[in-house]
Amino acid sequence: MCAPTSARQDGFPIGKWLHSQRVRARRGQLDPALNQALTDIDSRWNPPWPTDWQREHHIAHAAVAAGSRLDPEAGFRNFDDLTGQWLYTQCVNYTALQPGQQHLLARLGLTKPLAATAVPNPATRHPATETGLHYARTWAAEHGTLDLPRTTHHAGFPLGRWLVRQRHQANLHRELSDTPWPHEEALACIDPYWNPPWGMKWQRRYQAARAQLTPGHALAPNQGFPGTPDWTGQWLYNQCTVYDNLHPHQQQLLADLGLTAEDARAAQPRRIPQAAAFTAGLAHARAWARQHGNLAVPEPARHDGYRLGAWLRAQRRRANRGKLPTDRTKALEAIDPHWNPAGGLRWHQRLPHRPHAHHRPHPGHHGRLQRAPRRHSEMAVHPVLQLRQPGYERDCGSRFDVTMGVTI
Repeated sequence: MCAPTSARQDGFPIGKWLHSQRVRARRGQLDPALNQALTDIDSRWNPPWPTDWQREHHIAHAAVAAGSRLDPEAGFRNFDDLTGQWLYTQCVNYTALQPGQQHLLARLGLTKPLAATAVPNPATRHPATETGLHYARTWAAEHGTLDLPRTTHHAGFPLGRWLVRQRHQANLHRELSDTPWPHEEALACIDPYWNPPWGMKWQRRYQAARAQLTPGHALAPNQGFPGTPDWTGQWLYNQCTVYDNLHPHQQQLLADLGLTAEDARAAQPRRIPQAAAFTAGLAHARAWARQHGNLAVPEPARHDGYRLGAWLRAQRRRANRGKLPTDRTKALEAIDPHWNPAGGLRWHQRLPHRPHAHHRPHPGHHGRLQRAPRRHSEMAVHPVLQLRQPGYERDCGSRFDVTMGVTI
């Protein structure tokens, strides 16, 4: 008798009819004779708990009767996904259930001692809230925060994706209702900033900055945050410029790092450290070019421990967006005119490179530089060059005729 409202029996809307009788019974408006007739059919046709619970119990009871063995210590893997998640939820909330519900679970064989052994199933495709909360608690106990990438898996459970879905549901509920989201309190107890009103982008950058600072480090904002990594110092200065517009809890988080309102008013930008960082990268670029003859550096490459490939990639991105200062662009071009090729670095790396200015050709007559006679094999176009790249002819100073295979 726990049929959903959409159920029909021989065309009759039995689900809606039963729902109507339950409403009337709870209001004391149901005819006693009809109430007794329904009770004779099913003594729990109108239970004091939600009919959804009664319906799920009926499904679990049918599975046990069909031979499924209760295995709470294995995450109820002997049941289908949805039923297994429901059973785990009952185990977590066992003491909060009504005595009648506990009695029905005991008839399945799920007693209180057995419920205490239940563990969640990380492979579930329909995780119950209790399953997600379990993995959120264990992650926060280890890392101290619920700020994690979307792709993060914890003990086999897709915790990052689950948290993204919870934040979306919480924000949607906040827009449509004035009441708190049902699971807000449970997640806030794990991490008060699991879904901050200022968004996760700021929160992630805050956590990244916090990780870069050593305990007891004096920020010295009036000196441009010396002793901090370049990005961290610049981010902290940016917060100082908008300090009065930050949420009070954001200001408190910055205060936990040692950045107060008074410090924010006296903060200075990171202009000198940024210039020093570029100078350091440029020195490594020169050293690399002296050894390899070019700046076609793979992104993972390092030079004397310095992440030169990543640094050059950042400079190319800034240059392509028009944000790299002219003097810095010229400094890199002086090392390698093709440091930022129009055809893209990957295509450029496949070309047979020759040193630029670091290996001088032999002088000929009268001190002039003479070019060695070109061999016939050099007249053929490299197979890679048959992939025409826009702008490469301009960079190379020559034009290739792919059809004839010669240089014009």
